[in-house]
Amino acid sequence: MLTNFIFIDTNIWYYAYVIPKRLEFVKIHNRAVQFLTEKLEDANLIIAITTHQIAEILDVLRKSNLSVNIRKDILESFKTPKFHIVNLTIELIEASFYKSLSSDIHIYDYLCAYLWQILLQKFFLLMTTSNMNTSRLLPE
Repeated sequence: MLTNFIFIDTNIWYYAYVIPKRLEFVKIHNRAVQFLTEKLEDANLIIAITTHQIAEILDVLRKSNLSVNIRKDILESFKTPKFHIVNLTIELIEASFYKSLSSDIHIYDYLCAYLWQILLQKFFLLMTTSNMNTSRLLPE
């Protein structure tokens, strides 16, 4: 069976864990809680995440005064098989930096794109080494 990967933006983690102070954000909070809960409980999904995003999530939640114990629990959850962690190398950061300079697109967008590139490379390596036909998956 193939693994289904999902990437969850940092803002969703923020909206799910931080209780809104303003009424207009309650609906966003509730939707984020529902979305994150569904994804965390779905046994068919693996959450792909980079080491940078883990640090970013923990820092955003720290700045929002989320309790230390909850942040520790979140950090521990990232170490479970539910998460596929990609370590960002200096080479990936450098490549993202130069692509960002030439395109004026935020460097973090390139780091997220590299996460998917790494996952796709692993997927196609798995497919080709297991003698599965990948030609139907490739664009024509």
